[in-house]
Amino acid sequence: MKTPFSLNKIARASLIASVGILAACSNDATTTPEANNALSKTEKIWPKLNIAVKQDPEIEAKIADYLKTMTLEQKVAQMIQPEIRDITVEDMRKYGFGSYLNGGGAFPNGDKHATPMDWVKLAEDFYQASVDDSIDGSKIPTMWGTDAVHGHNNVIGAT
Repeated sequence: MKTPFSLNKIARASLIASVGILAACSNDATTTPEANNALSKTEKIWPKLNIAVKQDPEIEAKIADYLKTMTLEQKVAQMIQPEIRDITVEDMRKYGFGSYLNGGGAFPNGDKHATPMDWVKLAEDFYQASVDDSIDGSKIPTMWGTDAVHGHNNVIGAT
């Protein structure tokens, strides 16, 4: 599969799985008795939670309406988290990725000595590109993911 940006093996597998899931969800197949039985077993294993934040039917309806307006490509892009080494701000503007990651050894512009302001600029540029609907038609803001299991060692001077 040729893409305008570099997909590593994990991202490629994620994309393929996402497309398969979306394709399966778009079918109007009826639920089988076996699936209903499995659901009943699952419901018995997992307790119903009484959480503080309840679903609001009005908000759920707005979400459902919004999802109806999205293309398959936009839905897939929302489930992809490319790494900052592998995308550009223009890729974000074109595809509207749901999130992006700075993993171990990734820096703004490949500069290991990037300043905190370089990091802020990259975050702002990706965010502004994500809400720019001029190319992909979507204004959904992206989220930043950081691989920081042992601290923010990608940022010089950070803990």
